[in-house]
Amino acid sequence: MKKLFLTVMGAAFALTLTACGPTATQISTPDGQVLDGDRSISGKVTGDAIGADTKVALFGAFVNLSGNKIDATNQTIEADTTLAVQAIAEGKYAFALPKAPQKAGLGIANLRIFAFNDANNNNMFDEGELKSPEGSVRYAPGIGYRSAKDADGNEVAVLTDEFKDFDFKLNN
Repeated sequence: MKKLFLTVMGAAFALTLTACGPTATQISTPDGQVLDGDRSISGKVTGDAIGADTKVALFGAFVNLSGNKIDATNQTIEADTTLAVQAIAEGKYAFALPKAPQKAGLGIANLRIFAFNDANNNNMFDEGELKSPEGSVRYAPGIGYRSAKDADGNEVAVLTDEFKDFDFKLNN
């Protein structure tokens, strides 16, 4: 009986460990550095402006208690920037949101997410490039990514699942 109990408990523990990890692909910085992932987000991109250069960007910065902006690679930055980017595949995307960088400490983040056409193929959103309406995901220490707003303005709270159906429309 004891052996059965230990086997069941071990299996339950292993299941909880795998259930905590991201279910989507890791996301990378504009220069190709793969980021450690947290909760995942997914959706589709529709519209008449989708092309081979259409990508989804996570834009903004983590802000620490000192008011410094920190990017996803733990660097202090002056202004919001493209933290991570992923090309769409067959009109869809799915990736793990980046873990908060160490320098963010107990800071927060309200990150914008949107689809855009990367006209100059630099993996960063630049002024003048066509982009969709924005959604946002919020990060808080001790809580992680638990709330968001999709591009249609719908508030979404997620406790144990991933953020699903965060769809974007990219039109000329």
